[in-house]
This record gives sequence, C-alpha cells and structure tokens, in this order.
Amino acid sequence: MDICGINEELDNIAVADMTEQQAHRLLRENQLAWKKEGTKIRRKQRRALKASKRRHEMGMNLEPKQQRIPKKDAPTVQPKSI
Repeated sequence: MDICGINEELDNIAVADMTEQQAHRLLRENQLAWKKEGTKIRRKQRRALKASKRRHEMGMNLEPKQQRIPKKDAPTVQPKSI
C-alpha cells in the first residue's frame, strides 16, 4: 500500500471518530481558509487596477515606449582574439 493510501485511510478513520460538532468545525475552518485566500487575490487585483487607472490619469501610459534598436543599427562588438 502506498503512502497516499495510508494517509487517506487514516483520514477516514479520523473523520469517522469525530463528533458531528468537530466535523462541522473542521469544515468551517476549511471554508474560511479558502474565503480568506480568495479575498487576498481579489484585493491584489483591485489594487493593481487602481494603480493602472492612476498611471493612466497621470499620462504615464500614454508616453511612447522605448523602441528596441533593430539588429542592423545596433553597434557591433568585435570578438576578442586570444
């Protein structure tokens, strides 16, 4: 039997031995953990959107971006001879 199977079996035994109140508490803790994680992600997205709007209002997003130098115009570097 692999480790995952053993852990799963132990989990089943532990859940079977729990009282209904303990099971509800465990479920609630799990739900709260997921809710907290989702809130963190949404807050981060909202903050990024506000920052983007602020930059747009200041005109930072409207400036032309620096162009990459094409290969033919780029300065060439001569390899060093030994």
